[in-house]
Amino acid sequence: MKTLFLSLMIFATALAVAQVKVYPLEGTAAVKATISVRSLSEVAGPKFTLGEIAEITADAALKAKIEMLDMGLAPVEGIPMPIVASRIQSMLMVAGLKANQFEIRLPADAHVALKVQKVAAEKFVQAALQAVQRQLGAEIPMTCPQTFPEFVAPMGDLSLEAGPVSKNQSGFSVMVAVSVNGKRVNSRLINLTVDATLAATAIKVGDTVKILLRNAGATIQVTGKARTGGMMGQQITVVSSTGSVHQATVTGAGQVEVKL
Repeated sequence: MKTLFLSLMIFATALAVAQVKVYPLEGTAAVKATISVRSLSEVAGPKFTLGEIAEITADAALKAKIEMLDMGLAPVEGIPMPIVASRIQSMLMVAGLKANQFEIRLPADAHVALKVQKVAAEKFVQAALQAVQRQLGAEIPMTCPQTFPEFVAPMGDLSLEAGPVSKNQSGFSVMVAVSVNGKRVNSRLINLTVDATLAATAIKVGDTVKILLRNAGATIQVTGKARTGGMMGQQITVVSSTGSVHQATVTGAGQVEVKL
């Protein structure tokens, strides 16, 4: 049993070593530095350097020079790019260095991927909801029936911007654009639905309303206009036909109550 275990350990070790190739082979010029490439590196782009994907062992001056070697364009979002020794050797020679004086340790599965940031679905819904509420002039509760994964975007200063609000059969639709560093990269169409019962009692900015002024059991009814909007049970601001301004509670379709 011990013999089998030792054999498996030796095999596993040999396999691990075999997965990291070393360039150049024995018998070449004296090694001035060792470049140990990571199995997976994430870079912000749009370009990346050798120092971003590898650990460099060399004297300080040479290390600094190697780390700044330009490795070209970063991969596109979601598609990792393999790292090959010939690419590193070419960049060393472009920099005026002799490639065979550098030991390159390269895992067989070495890749570089574009670093990304994720935006939760709730962020899109919130941006769309705020746009609808601004247009209606009321903080009307709504829900989003859609389910979608997190949005993946490049690194940078990210912002969400809601476009025009469109009315549909069940509520509203808003296109929410995603921008990174001021450049639009994509967008999502967000649908919002309103509870039918609440929608029926909604009062919008500018609507004509019936104002019930209540005081010590007495009620006076006047007409007025809504300065802010709201739904059943919510507080809104109204101005009566006489010019007086009140904080009122929505009690029904086109009707509010003021307690004096």
